[in-house]
Amino acid sequence: MLLSGNVLTIDKDGIPSNADRASELSKFIARHVADSLMAEVHEKIQGQTSGAKFEQINMVFLTNTFPFLQNIRP
Repeated sequence: MLLSGNVLTIDKDGIPSNADRASELSKFIARHVADSLMAEVHEKIQGQTSGAKFEQINMVFLTNTFPFLQNIRP
């Protein structure tokens, strides 16, 4: 969902959408994650749109995962 929804992309300068452009370490780590997930070069979507999509993806993940964790959750 991160890739198909263009939430995690790489811009034309090779910087992943989840990186802090001002931090070399952040760009290095984000590029490793993006490469590991095989992210592609796409135009970055607007921040609020990206944030809303990211929240939706997390909600789906948690909704699908938490029922399997009942034995370790109070």
